[in-house]
Amino acid sequence: MNKKLFILGFIVGVVIVVALSVRLATNQSTNTETKSPKTSVVTDVVQDKVGNLQPSTTDDKTTKVEKLSLKVGDKDRSYTLERPEDNASIKNIIIALHGSSGSGEKLQENLRLSELVSKNKTVIAYPDGVDKSWNDIRVKSEDVDDIGFITQLTQSLQKEYKVNKENTTLLGISNGGFMVQTLVCQDDTLAKNMVSVVASFLVELAEQCKSLPVNSVYVLGQKDTIVPYAGGDLVTPIKGQALSAEKTLTNAAQINKCSDGIEEKEATSVLIQKVSGCQGNGQVSLITYINESHISLPLRVDFVSIIRENELVK
Repeated sequence: MNKKLFILGFIVGVVIVVALSVRLATNQSTNTETKSPKTSVVTDVVQDKVGNLQPSTTDDKTTKVEKLSLKVGDKDRSYTLERPEDNASIKNIIIALHGSSGSGEKLQENLRLSELVSKNKTVIAYPDGVDKSWNDIRVKSEDVDDIGFITQLTQSLQKEYKVNKENTTLLGISNGGFMVQTLVCQDDTLAKNMVSVVASFLVELAEQCKSLPVNSVYVLGQKDTIVPYAGGDLVTPIKGQALSAEKTLTNAAQINKCSDGIEEKEATSVLIQKVSGCQGNGQVSLITYINESHISLPLRVDFVSIIRENELVK
């Protein structure tokens, strides 16, 4: 009898152990499945935040993006062109220069200007710098003729689409902004408008600049440490010194012979300063984003609104 009870007890024990093992495995599986959606949710949130900085596309899909080249001297220079599918009645031209280590194709994605193309009948060219950089005034090499390239590209587009200087804008980011400044200080006949992003006035350039486009807009970040908002040495591969944001505005206003004082408009995260009464009935503007840095500003800022609000396109 005792032997039978022992065997029965052993069997019951085995059954209990097996049952507990199965339950434990089930719980582990359930826990894993419970954790998985949480991980997925976190990932989705991160993707959404990153997604806010990603290129947007036009809903109407009426723009066309193509890679083209232009012969400048003995060199073929490349650029990305975005234009309306319908080429009729083009009203505006924008030439947009990338920053150091960038490309025209990447800038076209990051600036998100397609709405200007489709709704404002704008052709936008994004040129490529040689070795992903531009020979602005800080570079003494004459091996690459960037001024010739940008000039020839602008003039060829103006001729092709029958758009004049009045409706042409030169825009540049960082090294591209310094390149735009270098060009317009030599020749203000190409474009009526300039937008210099995270690129305040270079000291060397300000000392010799004789003219600027009628409408000159500087878009700077107060937390920029690469092109210091307060002025000083640039933290860039090509050395140089920049004026402070305040001196950039006053120097540009002086060059453009502006007669009015500084008009300020401040919101939660942006300070807009404008000087009007400039030659050609133009104005110089400084738009400061309080919380943005050299890297974040070009990705976060709504340049479509900036261009429209400053009346740089029809």
